[in-house]
Amino acid sequence: MLRFYDHWLDDGELPLVALAKAQTWLTRSSRADKCAYLQSKRQANDALVVPDNVKTTASAHYRSLESELRQTNALEEQVANLVTASTFFITGF
Repeated sequence: MLRFYDHWLDDGELPLVALAKAQTWLTRSSRADKCAYLQSKRQANDALVVPDNVKTTASAHYRSLESELRQTNALEEQVANLVTASTFFITGF
């Protein structure tokens, strides 16, 4: 969902277009791409001026996701991509 919000809020895409782009990236990106993306989000989070407890919680979440991605094998990744991508859809606002 982070990718969706990047496209929607940061890039100004329509929600449907942002979701399609996020799903495409999710299914076509490698584990290394996903880890690099999460690292960049964590670094951006660490640079924010927010209370330390908020910053620490978000950084821990990013680190946890990175760790899970690094431990996944290729078949698990393909199945996870299909399951994850199929669960996100636009229902309307």
